[in-house]
Amino acid sequence: MDLGSSSFHLLVAAPDPRGGLVKLSSYREVLALGRHLDAEGRLPAAVIGRALDALGTMVALSRSFRAHPIAVGTSALRNARNRAELVQRAADSLDLRVEILSGSEEAELVYRGARSALSGLPERTAVLDLGGGSLEIAVGEQDACLYTASLPLGFLRVPSKEPRAVRAHVLASARAVVKRVRALAPEAWVLSGGTARALATLAGPAYRVEGRPLFRTGLETLAHELAASRPARLEELGVKPERGETIATGALVLAAAVDALRAPWVHLSRGGLREGVVLREMERRRRALDGRLGRRAAAYSAGMALR
Repeated sequence: MDLGSSSFHLLVAAPDPRGGLVKLSSYREVLALGRHLDAEGRLPAAVIGRALDALGTMVALSRSFRAHPIAVGTSALRNARNRAELVQRAADSLDLRVEILSGSEEAELVYRGARSALSGLPERTAVLDLGGGSLEIAVGEQDACLYTASLPLGFLRVPSKEPRAVRAHVLASARAVVKRVRALAPEAWVLSGGTARALATLAGPAYRVEGRPLFRTGLETLAHELAASRPARLEELGVKPERGETIATGALVLAAAVDALRAPWVHLSRGGLREGVVLREMERRRRALDGRLGRRAAAYSAGMALR
């Protein structure tokens, strides 16, 4: 369960024989937590109530598949001064532990999940994941992260929807991070998150299914087209109504970031934070099982030696 600043998402998945994931079910509910933080940085009681209702629905769905529910909170919950109330009530009423991720932890999980959904990437790859509250950036080699950053550039937090203003805001906010990422010289660039998946759908099946890279100029053109489109036109293009207000801003943020990083092209990944969390949990369980088996083997050997 990905408790994001814009939406709550559920992914129910199982491992496949090749080490990947098989999606069994999913669920999404738009709550826009990031928009409801008050002047003191607190979530109103009514919003916490709606969040708990959504969590209850997701817990019930996950348990209908006999899946073990795991919940992680991102930017809005990181910033909410009363996040402990939601965490405690989820534990008391739903028997659900909510883990609040740091920006670095989120970026690492995003990197793993986004990379897992694409094959044939070079060793050193950069991943950018845009949500409602933040933009996570990670650079790594295979499964190891070398650098992570979390920037307050989520599409709910950008102060303007005008293309030039968005670009200027992104460049000013990301200057130091851009310098670090460029120095690491990634050989491939990946976009993940809801905005990236929506852009892949708009760009066509080759980008959504086959993983064809989208050139930087194509991303910029698409972002400007979305920014100039009225709601009716966005609907004609296939943008879901609940994403109509944010898709253009998100696309402009990603286009500006990609341009600043001088990435010539990007892959649009279907994987991201949720996949990364599931893969992390599966690895933890494998390690725990290996540990138990190792202890049993050691105890058996010690018993045989005593004989």
